[in-house]
Amino acid sequence: MKKLLIAALVLGSAMCANAEESFAPEAGDFSTEIQFTPFKSTGESFSMTVLQGRYFFSNNDAFIIELGLSGDHNKEVPDTDHDNIFTKDYSGRFQLNIGYQRHFYNYKRIDLYAGGKIGYIHDFAGHKSQASDDNWTWNNSGTGNGFNIYLTTGIDFYVYKGLYLGAEINLGMTDVIATNTTYKTCVAGTENETKTKIGGHKFHGGFDCNPRLRLGWTF
Repeated sequence: MKKLLIAALVLGSAMCANAEESFAPEAGDFSTEIQFTPFKSTGESFSMTVLQGRYFFSNNDAFIIELGLSGDHNKEVPDTDHDNIFTKDYSGRFQLNIGYQRHFYNYKRIDLYAGGKIGYIHDFAGHKSQASDDNWTWNNSGTGNGFNIYLTTGIDFYVYKGLYLGAEINLGMTDVIATNTTYKTCVAGTENETKTKIGGHKFHGGFDCNPRLRLGWTF
């Protein structure tokens, strides 16, 4: 009977310890996460948009760095017997952000935070039309450099110790300024190049509420 009582006390103590286990990150922890867009109007059902690293320099404060890369490539070949005749278009965006998060509330598996981030944007694009190996045209119209700045707030839900799902809302803006455009032509094997100054910029501001699934691991 005494042994049974001791075993019950040990089991009860273990259960209480597990119930009180903290899922919140602590100073010195590092987490990495991937952000997915679950639904896209282009018909793609799932695509990765951002890779993020996060370092906690206190129990409530974290430094973040984000890397994003996306793009599209389309190539049309009118005759499969002559694959050197084609029209090709590509475009995409490279993005690098740094930021800060304040984790102001956590309860059991839930962790709420707010902060901000700022980053560099590079849009790249190109078009090539080729009639033969020594007759083609190419330009990089649509290329640009810019920046973004956002205030953020989000929630992490810890499925297990170190493994979490999350969502985030951003409020801010992006601005990309067009760069000079290069036009290249090749006629009968002779190449020419012309650079043209392009003005204008692409501005976007407001709430960024894209449905994103965040999956992360804390070490």
